[in-house]
Amino acid sequence: MERVGSDILDEMLVLEAQAGNRVAISTLVERWHPTMVRHAGYLLGDPQRGADAAQDAWVSIIRKISGLRDPARFGAWALRIVTNKCRDAARKKARSGERAAIDRDAFPARESEQTSEDVERLRVALRQLPGEQRALLSLRYVDQLRVPQIAEAMGVPEGTVKSRLHAARDALRRVLGEGDEAE
Repeated sequence: MERVGSDILDEMLVLEAQAGNRVAISTLVERWHPTMVRHAGYLLGDPQRGADAAQDAWVSIIRKISGLRDPARFGAWALRIVTNKCRDAARKKARSGERAAIDRDAFPARESEQTSEDVERLRVALRQLPGEQRALLSLRYVDQLRVPQIAEAMGVPEGTVKSRLHAARDALRRVLGEGDEAE
């Protein structure tokens, strides 16, 4: 499998971070934080709670990075930590009895998305999917992670990722199809 330049850069940054280079850590945060926040926001269904979970994950990542044995797997490893923090946050919310209402319109839109009706229609459809399906589709198509990376990040076998992606795409097609019928 061919490695892309960004993977190699991440690996070099991790090695530098493991050696105590604070600039490397800052660069990793700069490169990965938006992906982590988006992933956590999709999992939790709330961008603010997602940002909080991503921040908590960074504390763990920075504390544990020296123990990462394979720097080439940083992205999947970091997303796995974010996923676990989201699970913790969801359990905590369930224990506290908070209402599960979600402000799904709170995700900030990019300027290019605001001008495209098709993209807005897709965003509306995505909001109707369960959090795990949104997160999987985001990791695959927005963050462009490969199935093995997603499997590692989610802590499930590759076959499970493939079947869940298939189900998520089917669900998205159904939601988009329903929108066509309503017009």
